Amino acid sequence: MAEPVSWGRVLTCFSDRHDAMAVIRRLSNEWADRYGVDWPQFGNLLPVVRETWSHERVGRHLDALALLVPELITDQEPRRMTGPLVLIDFGKGRVGQIDGRRRANRWRHIPGEYEVLRICAS
Repeated sequence: MAEPVSWGRVLTCFSDRHDAMAVIRRLSNEWADRYGVDWPQFGNLLPVVRETWSHERVGRHLDALALLVPELITDQEPRRMTGPLVLIDFGKGRVGQIDGRRRANRWRHIPGEYEVLRICAS
């Protein structure tokens, strides 16, 4: 079940970056280009929902995205093991990963439930 959350939750995930919104925009726009959709407009801050995913769902998500971007599958060490995965959702199954790919690659092998923040751009 998804529950709305504030943009502060997303910005916290990028707090180690000089300009969090610039990074979020850049990564989101890269995914929009991959899907051939319009760049998301962040002027009115898009809705964000929090979900909880099983490790199996995290793995299916990564495998689906790796069809577009094989580099999403990695064995690189995460910078941190805490914090949610952050996704940009353009609707119709078009989802991009903008934070947490290394964590996700670890979590897919560790049974449990994991937090996901989904920015709704559709």
